[in-house]
Amino acid sequence: MQPQFLPDYEVTNWYLLNHPNSHFIHGLIASRAAQDRRYTLRNNEFAIHHLGGKTERQFLSTVAEVREALQDAFRLTLPDAPELDVALDRLILQGTN
Repeated sequence: MQPQFLPDYEVTNWYLLNHPNSHFIHGLIASRAAQDRRYTLRNNEFAIHHLGGKTERQFLSTVAEVREALQDAFRLTLPDAPELDVALDRLILQGTN
């Protein structure tokens, strides 16, 4: 256990957002904690981790399913933008390969 300073976090955050090999710039990652569960989304793999150990997993196969997960489970307001749908479709295709 060592004290951490703001510059330590700044360097790490810069790397995660800018390095060409960072998975944060090549995919979709979302997580939200609720009182009795945690929702996670990695590209098109949606999971609900329940308190006590049970996990439900689902592979989302359409843009509509990904949008629904982002809006409902993660409480995000998404724009009605064709370029977003194209990007989500690309992530779904990557997840099936």
